[in-house]
Amino acid sequence: MVENMLQPSRAQTWLCVRHALFLIAHDEDSGFRRRLHPVTLNFALSAALLCDLVLSESCVVRGSELVLPVRPPASADPVTAHYYAAAVARMRRGPGAQTEPTDSRGTPQGLGLRAVLFLFAADVTARTQEQLTTAGILSKHRDWFGRTRYSLTRPDLADSARLPARDAVTGQYSAIGVTLCTLVRSLGLHDALLLLDRSQLEPVLAHIERLMREGTSEPLAMIPVINDTLRGVIKERVVGVMG
Repeated sequence: MVENMLQPSRAQTWLCVRHALFLIAHDEDSGFRRRLHPVTLNFALSAALLCDLVLSESCVVRGSELVLPVRPPASADPVTAHYYAAAVARMRRGPGAQTEPTDSRGTPQGLGLRAVLFLFAADVTARTQEQLTTAGILSKHRDWFGRTRYSLTRPDLADSARLPARDAVTGQYSAIGVTLCTLVRSLGLHDALLLLDRSQLEPVLAHIERLMREGTSEPLAMIPVINDTLRGVIKERVVGVMG
């Protein structure tokens, strides 16, 4: 069953984990409001972006702490390519980079995983929102108080975003589907999938994550490591923000 995770399914309509998670993290039935605290959303999309880079084999997660940029993503959207370049630039500058491993000249060859999440989180929500608006997935308007609001241009887009994860829950595995399942579990977005009761869904998501930890090869085996770091950052940052 593990091998099937890398096989395409009908869920392969979304090419980007970050885009799908952005839509899952908003409630289309209540004015497209966030389901997550804004700080949590920043780091969630940051982790999703890193997952995209890992699944495209542009980055490698070594151990539990180090992210190694390998090669620019071949077919990534401009926002993903921008963040890959930002990670490479940060690594070359030094701050946030690990002192090991280094090349023969002593140049750091990777970034701390937490450092990558913080680097991406600075503006990933705004960039994703703007990108989806430009692509015609979101429309931007102003409410009665002059505040900027967003909504889906078509109601079926929310279900399309959920589809890879929902397929994975029913056993139709794809790389993006199982990745979304682990993110949904980390973020407590069970109800957003509109599939099964939370108490029924949690064991299934836990099983998928366990398969990824124990029975998959790279790059899928790296996804739970990213999620572990995401959970730690959220616990640290959001608890502090919310008191």
